Amino acid sequence: MNLTGINLSGADFTGAYLSKAQLVNANLSNANFTNAVLIQANLRGTNMTNAIMTNANTLGVNRS
Repeated sequence: MNLTGINLSGADFTGAYLSKAQLVNANLSNANFTNAVLIQANLRGTNMTNAIMTNANTLGVNRS
């Protein structure tokens, strides 16, 4: 899934399966990732200010 540069501020990803998602330079501020699966997702340059990550699986996430 390629969502490069998308504005998803405030989105609700509760329980979402986003493994290997391409979210480079996306705006995910105030988004809710509770219980989401983000294994090996590419979050390079992403704005995650105030994002909720409770119990999110972030194994292998690229943030650099």
